Amino acid sequence: MRIVRLLLGLAALFAPVMAHGQVPNDAKVEIRNTSGEARRVCFYKGHADINLAPDGCVMLAAGETRSYDRGAAGDRGAFKVKVFKPALFDQYLYARKLPADAGRLLLKERGGFSFVRYRNIAPPPEQGPRQISLCNANQPQSVWVVLALRHAGRLTANGYWEVKPGACINVPFHRYSNAPQTVFPEVFYWARTYGDTPLYWSGKPGDVAICKQRGEFRNEWRAPAGQEVEEGAECAGEGSELVFTRRHTAGTPQGRTTRLTF
Repeated sequence: MRIVRLLLGLAALFAPVMAHGQVPNDAKVEIRNTSGEARRVCFYKGHADINLAPDGCVMLAAGETRSYDRGAAGDRGAFKVKVFKPALFDQYLYARKLPADAGRLLLKERGGFSFVRYRNIAPPPEQGPRQISLCNANQPQSVWVVLALRHAGRLTANGYWEVKPGACINVPFHRYSNAPQTVFPEVFYWARTYGDTPLYWSGKPGDVAICKQRGEFRNEWRAPAGQEVEEGAECAGEGSELVFTRRHTAGTPQGRTTRLTF
């Protein structure tokens, strides 16, 4: 046991310290040290049974906040964190395995910590959450909209939003996808009107496919390890229909809102 701790301490002592950051994105973990003492926090890939050498470490003084970029180490899956009290040979305090979307660590007394998922991390007040504004500026009837949002190996399809003539509806992305509040996911949509001459906005074979259902629904697809998302998989049941969606091509928006107009 003493040999293992010695190896852990040496690995942590010479591991690289990462740069300071503010709001985490989908590759960074923000670390806040509220323990009252200096801490060294080391990151390991979650799939490894035995962790000797960390991917990287962050050294924090009492009260300090810093960030670690897991993407730089090629790791975006579940991961493991170990906390040390710095010394000549670091004193091991605590270890915990975390989900891939853990975006903030709050270090506490006696070495423990809590974490916050990306989707629950609020952006700075002056920025606000990223959202899409669905606007019906040209149709004499209501437009019914389905959104498919893709981020970090996951696709969610949500419906329906009714957008009445002359109206706009703002949809915050983080409520309907795994995207953090500070990030724009990829946006795809399927929409239609009703009446004697209904209009449709849909894609074509080869575009992103989703499973559309009647009424209010939410469907989600995740990518298997090392593979692409299987859009529209397992589309079955009464009222279910496989449809192709259009990509929202408004470009990278300035500010926090992108607009989709019908």
